[in-house]
Amino acid sequence: MTATRRRGPGYGLIAIGLAVVALSAAAVRAGSVAFQSVPFERAVTLSARVVKGTVKARSEVKVEGNSFRYVEIAIDAVLKGPPPQPGERVRVFEPGAWFQHTHAAAIKAGVVSYADPHYATPLPDAAIKPGAALIAFLRADPPPAGFPANAAFLTAGGAFDRPERAPDVARLTQKNR
Repeated sequence: MTATRRRGPGYGLIAIGLAVVALSAAAVRAGSVAFQSVPFERAVTLSARVVKGTVKARSEVKVEGNSFRYVEIAIDAVLKGPPPQPGERVRVFEPGAWFQHTHAAAIKAGVVSYADPHYATPLPDAAIKPGAALIAFLRADPPPAGFPANAAFLTAGGAFDRPERAPDVARLTQKNR
């Protein structure tokens, strides 16, 4: 007597067919995007530089054949990170657009999964216009080749906040020292 049941004829073909269907479905769903909400405190912690400034322009630049939108900011004060140079301006880019550009083939093939961080309480896009004061949370990474020398990437998508939050940034930076 054997410990396993006898299977009827054709069982092996059914099992193989089910395995092929399961593997095909898994390949189709291999890529995924995890939307991450980044609260104010975490944005301060993750940012190498937090600047307070005035929006001077909104425009775009072509890099590697694609257009990338930016917000140009005249820095009035640095709340965290290295002090500004006199008259310093920074062109601020969304990190997700660059990631999607550099990983386009893998994303299209569904073979890459990634986190897409977004600032939890961003300024409305309509409020980010020339003359508006704001705070920007910036990463430390140098701009990739082809970007303007004064380019910087946001710590998370939409990581712009109201200038009234400046004392909160100072409080958190002092607390974390």
